[in-house]
Amino acid sequence: MVVRYQTDVTFQDMVLSDPVREQLELICQAALCGDKLVSWGLPRQREGVTAVFHGPSGTGKTMAASAIAHRLGMPLLRADLSQIMDKYVGETEKHLGRLFRSARENHCVLLFDEADSLFGKRAQMTSGHDKYANLSTSYLLQEIEQYDGIAILSTNLLSNFDEAFLRRLQYIVRFSLPDTALRETLWRQALPSEQCAEEPPYAQLAQAELSPARILAVVRGAVVKTLGTGQETVNLSGIITALRLELEKGNKSLPKLLAELCKT
Repeated sequence: MVVRYQTDVTFQDMVLSDPVREQLELICQAALCGDKLVSWGLPRQREGVTAVFHGPSGTGKTMAASAIAHRLGMPLLRADLSQIMDKYVGETEKHLGRLFRSARENHCVLLFDEADSLFGKRAQMTSGHDKYANLSTSYLLQEIEQYDGIAILSTNLLSNFDEAFLRRLQYIVRFSLPDTALRETLWRQALPSEQCAEEPPYAQLAQAELSPARILAVVRGAVVKTLGTGQETVNLSGIITALRLELEKGNKSLPKLLAELCKT
């Protein structure tokens, strides 16, 4: 019911805004200092740490979970929702019970990707199906609250979550699309100048509003074209072609400054 992810990514490998980086550091610190809170006279409400990462696809939510697991020296297990959710009454709860027991025994970071499908809003009971769906959600809320490990939930739409569950979360981290400055840093990191035939126009490339994952997709496309032609360095033509193809997926064109640069 789980897929193990590699945890070789660190926070230094990621280009993050300062507020997001600070919140991720706090999550790690909370996981490390739980026992010390009692010595400060603070009541221990729970053993574990729960957080939800929300934002558009490709903004680094799964990578951030991997970096947290790396920092804590724990394996990262992603819950396979296709194996957990069951149409038969009571089976989903059984699967979840086994999942949490396994996570406790292995001392891992547990990731629920597209978690709103499990932690979604409870429906008004108009049928027997709604009743059992609500029971599954209530059971899951109870399990996540009692879980003594690190649980991270990832979603594109925070509004899909059950409000009762959101109140139980310790950290809610919003992953936004990077601004122009962060995009330029991402381009410089993914496409170092020494791997290019000429200095890439990083500032102009950063004008294209892309997520970190889509910037990597552009660079991958440019490198594939370079390898196909037998060249050893990426040229600007290959970068522009790959960028244009990526933008066309969303019916967008090259930014004006970059288009003018191509003409010259």
